[in-house]
Amino acid sequence: HQTGIIRSIDDGETWNYINSGLPNGDKIIPQIEVNPNNGNVYALLTGNAPSFTNNLETGIYFLDVENGSTEWELLRVDVNYPDLADPGYQLWFYPTAFAIDFSSNDQDTIWLADYENNQNWLMTGVWKTTDRGQTWDRKLQMTHAVGLTIDPQDANKVYAAGSFWLNNSWGNGGQYRTEDGGETWIKNMKSPLQANARNATVDPLNNDKVFYTYFGGGILYGDK
Repeated sequence: HQTGIIRSIDDGETWNYINSGLPNGDKIIPQIEVNPNNGNVYALLTGNAPSFTNNLETGIYFLDVENGSTEWELLRVDVNYPDLADPGYQLWFYPTAFAIDFSSNDQDTIWLADYENNQNWLMTGVWKTTDRGQTWDRKLQMTHAVGLTIDPQDANKVYAAGSFWLNNSWGNGGQYRTEDGGETWIKNMKSPLQANARNATVDPLNNDKVFYTYFGGGILYGDK
């Protein structure tokens, strides 16, 4: 919280800040992913709660380690306003998670989830870019989206998890999946737990099974 990202390149003997390219001020970084194929790094910068003054600078930052870069690049140019949404709101106050399929050669397709906060009413959910952040489109409205997982066998299959609010009585949450790259979504109503979903993980030993994790609800295991 606040200070950004620190990196060690000598097995943890020494650590140094690597914040060039990130915005000034408080920085909350909830997720970092390293491409195992080339060492390039992706980091998610979320809203600087409680002031929420950095929403034009939130999103996924990229560090091109393979080519020796030491400056982060924001993969965000145009975030398209969702269809049918009420006018007058701003976007991406509180991104929570992202997903990239490092097993494929397609590093231009990235998924992002964000969480309704700072009164951005019904403006959050699951977003997708296919041109490495030049344009982002919302593929699913979720009120408090917190988790994204790409199926390791099929990049068009993506799992999204989100929580409800006010004792499960308000907000679009639960466990969704898409099998066509986000064009249509299916909600899993078979699970006995529908509140406080955090994420999904496909069983690496059985691709027909999935683990669901919950905040305060433990872990469930069953058919995808």
